[in-house]
Amino acid sequence: MLKKLNEVEIKNFIERYSSYVKEDVIDVNCLEMFGLTSYLVNGHYLIADNNGKIKTTDFFLV
Repeated sequence: MLKKLNEVEIKNFIERYSSYVKEDVIDVNCLEMFGLTSYLVNGHYLIADNNGKIKTTDFFLV
């Protein structure tokens, strides 16, 4: 399921993943499928959480 997080969900996201994001979180989109949860932060920073195994990618640096 693909969805844009609301303010409360963004607050919860920041509490859980703030150590992985190196900038202010303004916009977060979430995609959940097959046990993998991916977050697109501010349109360029991707955080993938595969049952606690977290990977990050910044598309500006790729």
